[in-house]
Amino acid sequence: GSWNMTSSRIYTALADHHKMKPLYLQKNWYKCVAFDHGVASDSALVWLCKDDHNNIYIYDEWHKKNASLNDIASAATANGRLPIIFDTSIKNTQTRGGDHFGSVYGDLAEKGLWLIDAIKKDKTANILLVNSLLHQHKLHFFDHCTYTWSQHQRYKFKKGEEILKKDYHAVDCV
Repeated sequence: GSWNMTSSRIYTALADHHKMKPLYLQKNWYKCVAFDHGVASDSALVWLCKDDHNNIYIYDEWHKKNASLNDIASAATANGRLPIIFDTSIKNTQTRGGDHFGSVYGDLAEKGLWLIDAIKKDKTANILLVNSLLHQHKLHFFDHCTYTWSQHQRYKFKKGEEILKKDYHAVDCV
């Protein structure tokens, strides 16, 4: 190998010791679902919880290409009714053929989902936060969350500070 093999990787601290066997999630731990909507690509849901020592566990995941709103709503409630952190771009009103048909946000809210706006103003700060959690051994992936794990492994810079926009829906969730 050479020293430059990881030079384009964004999560340089990500290592096998961040994967773990599932553990019992205490009832008092904060739990939420993160959601990234894909139109022609995957929509993704990632379940996270935080323990009493501020360790964060990625404990479940779901993804589907061309997912319907019913698919998303059904999957989002599979582990109970939890707050769903989402990218606010799904609040935008959408039209088809000049006809107004609402927004993904509005349609999911009508299905009874508990939606909370994500704060994604500074992608660099979010990347630094995740890297910091990895360096501190505070972010852990249950070993069956292979979709989320593999996307974090493959998340790279294209040139300089520009991020390669490919297979990143679970990354955006986290």
